[in-house]
Amino acid sequence: RERGVAMDDMCEVTQYGHTDLDMAEIEAMLATDPNNEYLLDIAAFAYYSDGRLQEALAAYTRLVALSFGKACHHLYLGNVLYKLERSEDAYREWKLAEKLDEKGKYGKKARERLSLVNALASRAV
Repeated sequence: RERGVAMDDMCEVTQYGHTDLDMAEIEAMLATDPNNEYLLDIAAFAYYSDGRLQEALAAYTRLVALSFGKACHHLYLGNVLYKLERSEDAYREWKLAEKLDEKGKYGKKARERLSLVNALASRAV
């Protein structure tokens, strides 16, 4: 547990409002503990929210490497990749999120993104 949050609930925490730390504090803590999934998760979401997409990409890529198999991390990594116009990579991450959480909310969100991308692609043809 980190600051009262179970690691299993980490995907629910990825919002500024769930921590009393500011980004400077989070980044300083990550400098001394770069594999802290809780802090990486908060940082990744904050970077994404602030439009710092390269930093979000690095953080989500690290999260996936540390905890491969968490659908939420693959979903959010896909979102970053899509915003960076890396749609094939995004598609792959969303497919994986869908597979990892077939019946859950992250699988559902991944299916929605995949469906939208497919619809946009078919319109372009």
